[in-house]
Amino acid sequence: MVDRTAPPIKVDYLQLQLGVLSELLNSMASPLHENAFGISVRELRILRFAYVEPGLNLGRLMAQTVIEKTVLSKLVTSLVRRGFMKREIDAVDARCVNLFLTRRGVDVVLRADAFSRSWEEGVLSILTPEEDVILKNCLAKLTAYAKEQISEANTQKKPTSIQTEART
Repeated sequence: MVDRTAPPIKVDYLQLQLGVLSELLNSMASPLHENAFGISVRELRILRFAYVEPGLNLGRLMAQTVIEKTVLSKLVTSLVRRGFMKREIDAVDARCVNLFLTRRGVDVVLRADAFSRSWEEGVLSILTPEEDVILKNCLAKLTAYAKEQISEANTQKKPTSIQTEART
């Protein structure tokens, strides 16, 4: 039973709102992409980063896509089995495996790009042009800040300033 005398909790945290929005947008977009291209939005994210940076390894792909390593490994294996990607042993370091798109993977990325841009334009059409610019600038700024904080925390092996402030 819930104690109704307890203070209400906040449910409009930025992280919560962005997480919910991301899930909702993925729920809208993924079935469309699966029907059109036979791949999920998450798989398409992997293919797009492999397209932009041919030969990247799994660690680099994990950093770019922000997909957990075990999940990412399974998705890459599925994409390789289905002919969208291929793995190649690194010429300099045989312990490293580099990831490349196949012709089929490149084709899907290029076809999905126009499809995704059109879909995104429809979603963003509810915003004014000024709101669209502000949204994109804010997202870029927040993304850069979060990456910087994580990088600093990983380098120093200590909590981020945000984590420290939350404890006090």
